Amino acid sequence: DSVPGVTCEMEMLHFAVASPSRYLKTLARKSPTEVYGCKFLTYQMLEVNKIRDPRAFLDDLVADGFEIVHLIRRSFDQAFSLYAAQLVGKFKVEKGAKAETTDIVFDKDTFIKQLRLSEAQLAWERSFMAYFDRIEVQYERDLIGDATQQQTIDRFCDHFGVARATVSARVEKALSAKRTRV
Repeated sequence: DSVPGVTCEMEMLHFAVASPSRYLKTLARKSPTEVYGCKFLTYQMLEVNKIRDPRAFLDDLVADGFEIVHLIRRSFDQAFSLYAAQLVGKFKVEKGAKAETTDIVFDKDTFIKQLRLSEAQLAWERSFMAYFDRIEVQYERDLIGDATQQQTIDRFCDHFGVARATVSARVEKALSAKRTRV
């Protein structure tokens, strides 16, 4: 919500809802801004909300005017981030929060299992998303660092026809290099 005229909500399918498509359309209609967006993850679509036909689900949203932004992370980075965040119980912290050091005991076998799951999920997502017109955002290329994050936001503003605005993230990864020793 850092750009005037844009509402961007977090994981809106984190909990099961009776009709995910209707739920997201209602949120968009009730949005006080001209551009509405939200995030949901593959597992939230398939496992939490048990959407039987994810292609039909996204087709329905697209037919109603939604556009798809596909956020992609490198498998190793995603797996490590998830593995470490689960160990310490934190995924994000307020930006500028005191940098407490966290020691992580690294279990190679558990991490390799997480990495394989991440690789399989990414392969499925790439194959599935190939069907759709979409905007792709590569996390490590487009969102790491203030300058690249701002360029990505400017690209979205131009695409959706809203005025550009300077943004600054309110949160950062809990396990940034300054916070974690492995």
